[in-house]
Amino acid sequence: MSECKAIRDALYNRTTSLVNLLQRTQRLAIAAGNARVQRWADHELNGYPDDAALPEYRVVGAQAWVRLQGNELVIEAMLVPTDMIPSWLEEDLACSHLRNPVADYMPYLLGKHEDELRENWPRQLVAQLNAETRPFMPAMRCLEGWKTIHRGAVCEMVASCRDELLFALNEIEFGFGQSAALNASINAMEAEMPVRPSLLASAGRLRPQSERRTA
Repeated sequence: MSECKAIRDALYNRTTSLVNLLQRTQRLAIAAGNARVQRWADHELNGYPDDAALPEYRVVGAQAWVRLQGNELVIEAMLVPTDMIPSWLEEDLACSHLRNPVADYMPYLLGKHEDELRENWPRQLVAQLNAETRPFMPAMRCLEGWKTIHRGAVCEMVASCRDELLFALNEIEFGFGQSAALNASINAMEAEMPVRPSLLASAGRLRPQSERRTA
């Protein structure tokens, strides 16, 4: 299992490209016939579809913000206290589901963006809140809402992805009998597998916190 060992050794070097290691692991999974690891690596490389279950490490804590208007007053950015969030929204607003390809989060690890990330609420949610109630402040309607995620949470998510990659390698290695058989399968494959382009950012995807309006 020379390739498994090489990837495992590279994992201990935090400067090694995680994307490259995932691509190599995906090739190993195909050669091993391990559909679970192949699918997991594909999701990490290309993003998780909206209808796909997320690993626990890709669900991180978040803070809810709103922009309100009423009585000739506009509040540009108000942090929503937990006790002001409607019960049916608590779970959705208290956490964020990170579905983008893992490569999208790498710049945040290097400090190339602000310390917080922004995820906009769907417009349908804002409209529903305004139609049913004024949950955040009496006589004021919600113009928009968003969640912020601290960069540290993204760093922890990527670290957990590396840990999961180690488990995936162990799973592949356990399913193989001889290193020679594995190496023969790997050598017969193409040097590089095409990887689909990153998913386009949508309204629910992460954005730099610099986009957030301040009071």
